[in-house]
Amino acid sequence: MKRLLTTIVATFFVPTAVLIPGVAWSSACNEEVVVAIHMAAEDLCWDYRGNATTFVGKFAGGQNVEVRMSGESAQFDPVTKKDIVTWEARSPSVEGPDKFFADAQGDSDSLTFRTPASGVYRFGFSPCAMWGGKGEVHICAK
Repeated sequence: MKRLLTTIVATFFVPTAVLIPGVAWSSACNEEVVVAIHMAAEDLCWDYRGNATTFVGKFAGGQNVEVRMSGESAQFDPVTKKDIVTWEARSPSVEGPDKFFADAQGDSDSLTFRTPASGVYRFGFSPCAMWGGKGEVHICAK
């Protein structure tokens, strides 16, 4: 019953343009999968492919960071009774030290910001209806 209620609540609050009623990997935004960002000192960029929803890593204060995210999106076609899977932008966001927060504007797949302080930064994306689908993340810090 709890899973059914979660699905009903998530369906009610998610815009219909991103609903994924027929997709088995739809998570109703409650199954966070965290991956650590590991950049060697000589590396400027980090890439990831997979099903993670959150990306966590340490960055130095004053770094210019660029983030791009995209991934699978599926919509149920009531005529064919099949899921139509496409590759679309994911809108990145970041949280950091001292309540720092930034997110992409509109439906953009990219985010650029300067880290205000050294510490741990946590990257995510929306819409969460895309959680569970395959995706790509590209983060560069200079």
